[in-house]
This record gives sequence, structure tokens and C-alpha cells, in this order.
Amino acid sequence: DACVLLFPGGVKESNHDKGENYKLFWPEETDFVRAAAKFNADIVPFGAIGAADSVTFFRDKADQKPADVPSARRWANATEDFRFPVALPTTARRFYFRFGAPVSTVDLDASDKAACAAAYASIRADVEGAIDWCLEKRPDDPFDDPVVRIAYEAFRLGQQAPCGFEPSL
Repeated sequence: DACVLLFPGGVKESNHDKGENYKLFWPEETDFVRAAAKFNADIVPFGAIGAADSVTFFRDKADQKPADVPSARRWANATEDFRFPVALPTTARRFYFRFGAPVSTVDLDASDKAACAAAYASIRADVEGAIDWCLEKRPDDPFDDPVVRIAYEAFRLGQQAPCGFEPSL
């Protein structure tokens, strides 16, 4: 058995532009669901927040012309022209994750495009719901503020600050 972490939105989703925090950039194709079905793999939808709030973007694709970007910061293929944003770390936010119920593909026929599209839509909705849940719950966590969290952990001799809200299943 093996696990694979897949970002259907690819490089655009993990290195988005200013103002695109926590948006999904999934393609219309359902290829990752079809591949999972071909190998009877389980898909575990999850959402995560925190990384995008821990940096400040100074330049993104909208601010840059391709000729202005050194080749080390530029990547392109047939469908994307990606330029790594210029960002600096700011206040380290706490990361929040929410994992959904595994989706079995054992009974999903990889050649049935309609069934794969339905599974894809459901999985995408689960991921969006997980992100929304994390964003909704984060304000209830008094330890999201790094100053409060660091002070707590220093006073408690390195004991990690607890989550300030009750996780639900």
C-alpha cells in the first residue's frame, strides 16, 4: 500500500496570486478520479488553511510581464504560464486541517465518465466544505494569534497550545 498526496489544482493552487487564498483551481477534467478508480484507490478529501496567511505577496503574475521574470522563477507548459510570486513570510499563522471521509473507488468504473464526473464534483464540494469549515472555526481559536500561542508555550515549558475549539467529525 502507498499514499499519494495530490493537488488537482497543480502548481497554480499551491502558489496562487494575491487575493486567491483558499480558492480551488481544479481543471474540468476528472483525470485524478479516473486514475484512482483504475487502481481502486481511496480518495481522502481534505482542506487546509494557514499557509497563505503566513506570507505577504509583493508581486504576482498580474504584476509581472514574462520578459521581466528570470527563468528560475518562470515555468510554462501548454496550458499554464506560471511565475512564482514574490512573497515574504509575515506573522506565522496556525495551520488548520480537516479531513473528510474516504471515498472508495472500488465500485467506480474508470471508463464511466459520468460516474467519475459525479464523484469528482462530490469530492470537490467536500474539499471546499473542509476549507470553509476551517475558515469558520479559526476565529474561535484563541491560540491562532502567534503572540498568545508563543507566550502560552513558553510559560508551559514548550507544551503545545491546544486547539481553542472542539473539532467535530
